[in-house]
Amino acid sequence: MKEYRVELKKLGHKVMEIMDENLGLPKGYIKNAFDVGVDNTTFFGTKVSHYPPCPNSEKINALRAHTDVGGVVLLFQDDEVKGLQMLKDGVWTDVQPLKNAIVINTGPTPQVLDTKVENTVKDAVKYPKFVLGTTCLFILNKSSNLKN
Repeated sequence: MKEYRVELKKLGHKVMEIMDENLGLPKGYIKNAFDVGVDNTTFFGTKVSHYPPCPNSEKINALRAHTDVGGVVLLFQDDEVKGLQMLKDGVWTDVQPLKNAIVINTGPTPQVLDTKVENTVKDAVKYPKFVLGTTCLFILNKSSNLKN
């Protein structure tokens, strides 16, 4: 698991580099905003969620509508269970799970870094019906170095 986390952190940093490039920012800009602490490293957290089956899933939401916190979230969805939705232009749309795929969510932090990024998307998790599902999140979060 330790080696896996090291590789995921590398992937998160690569995503930040690509974001820099696409936003026209200097290379390393977003990563530098995330570096913090005595050892000058980015916070890296892991969360694993499991939603058991529910016969009345249309009546509940597993998580309220929200914007992911921090900067970069690598989401590993169960490849058979729908549940993640995103709200864009007032319409909730399912995010189709793909086998061996990673959903990359950006929280509000990159939006603070550049005015080109608009806060127009929220996501939510629908409760799956009759199917077990597991979700893993790997989160790279901001530091106090971030300047508005």
